[in-house]
Amino acid sequence: MKKAVIKKFTAAVLLIVLVACCAFALCACDKDGGESPNTTYFENDVRFGLNVSNTQVMNFGNPYIMMVRNAFFDNANTYAEFKADGTMHCQIQTKAELFSDVNKLLDSIKTIAPDFDVEQILASVELSGMFNDYVEPMFPGFTEYFKAGDVRSALGLIKRSLGFDITGLDTEDPEIKALFKEIGRTLALPEDLLERIPADAVLTLSFDSTYCVKELIGHDGEKHTGIYVSAIAQNGNTQPYCVFTLTQNEKGGRELFFRAEFMMTQIGLTERV
Repeated sequence: MKKAVIKKFTAAVLLIVLVACCAFALCACDKDGGESPNTTYFENDVRFGLNVSNTQVMNFGNPYIMMVRNAFFDNANTYAEFKADGTMHCQIQTKAELFSDVNKLLDSIKTIAPDFDVEQILASVELSGMFNDYVEPMFPGFTEYFKAGDVRSALGLIKRSLGFDITGLDTEDPEIKALFKEIGRTLALPEDLLERIPADAVLTLSFDSTYCVKELIGHDGEKHTGIYVSAIAQNGNTQPYCVFTLTQNEKGGRELFFRAEFMMTQIGLTERV
């Protein structure tokens, strides 16, 4: 039973991370163009953290997102930072002890949500759909590299295309290569996945790019502040598919909000002080 939960729970974590990647991919579609005259940046470096209450990924609502964050991710080292020089850095990092004791991990999930039916919620999650519908169309050749166990080349496609990188695993380790080769061949997660990741591994998914802040007029005629990501931010003749909206909460703190309705996803971020 526990192995089945590991398999499906890990699939959901990968889905959430993948959707986060897709969100930034949709904000980063153009790499050319001159700087627009109304390009501005934050006056000082500012860091935002995930706001679970304003986040939903596909069928996974707030309780599930919170459980995944608390069980899997190092919250202090999971953030989006926008710098005064126009560059940005985002990262999602796993907890240091995540892979050291799988049974302890499952027990912690049970403590957080004792009545949460993981299997029922995750019954529809399949890696084949994730690869075929999202990964392969965005990064042609990724699946073949994966099937060959060439993890570094597979990840290199993503880094060169969008600026994403994944660190924390020795991709030349024969056991790691065999693990990813198996996943690529079966398009399924092995039941002992977490046990096969080194106990001391700390995985970090990072994204580095540029950004700018722009004042926008919405369909309602109201003014909104948007954050454009990637070199498209400086191109006054091009519009991104998606924009982060910058708002203020009732306490005066700044918040970012992103919505992609066709992905059934919305992501909320709150400024850290």
